[in-house]
Amino acid sequence: MLFVKLALCYWFVLYGKVIVIAVGYAISLGVGQCLIDFITNKWIEPASKRAFQKRFGENSLYTKEENLSWLLGICERTLYTTVVALGFQEFIIYWLVAKVGASWVYAKNKGHTPLDFNRFMIGNALSIIFGGLGGLIIRYLFIK
Repeated sequence: MLFVKLALCYWFVLYGKVIVIAVGYAISLGVGQCLIDFITNKWIEPASKRAFQKRFGENSLYTKEENLSWLLGICERTLYTTVVALGFQEFIIYWLVAKVGASWVYAKNKGHTPLDFNRFMIGNALSIIFGGLGGLIIRYLFIK
């Protein structure tokens, strides 16, 4: 009987921690991706299109740049979740400064509007929020 209790205790400690880690990453990557995609594509993108057409005329052609920003967002939220869970959240500041600096130069050279840059910043803010939330769940439920 003692062996069964010890085995159950060991299983709960081992797999309970795995479940906590899985929940943290699921919130960061799964829920984060769904909500960020919904917000940027259903709310912000139509506003960008209307602002573009208002600025350049109703018949102007608005094209959304197709890129791998969704994949970069998943990688970044994985990074954010990991560094927050490990307690190195200062890294997010360095990453964001480098990313915003590079994007600022790119946006100026490509003639992007301030609305495009605002959309970029909203996506980053949401990624940090969901990545941080997943990391905090892991940190406080896994460690304690």
